[in-house]
Amino acid sequence: LLGAGGLVRAYQQSVTSAIKLAELTEPVTMQEYEVILPYDLYSRADQLLRKNATVEDTDFSERITVRFLSENNLDEQFMAISSGTVRPQYLGDKTVEREITIRT
Repeated sequence: LLGAGGLVRAYQQSVTSAIKLAELTEPVTMQEYEVILPYDLYSRADQLLRKNATVEDTDFSERITVRFLSENNLDEQFMAISSGTVRPQYLGDKTVEREITIRT
């Protein structure tokens, strides 16, 4: 049998282990966009999206269609890399779970 001190230590170790294993998240509202690109712009668009967004889906057909989530409006960046020919279409807001990092 554990005494009071042993019981406290056992609970403390259990809670610490559970926190280390748990994935804690928070809801975040992101903006969902779709952009249609010619193949020659894909490399620059991919670099832009890797730094500023989360790509949800990419369809490689006659042109490339990318659906992505971002906290920032990327219109100006897409206009810059495409000489004003490509602008993402805003589809609406979407709530997603973002992982929270806890330092122990």
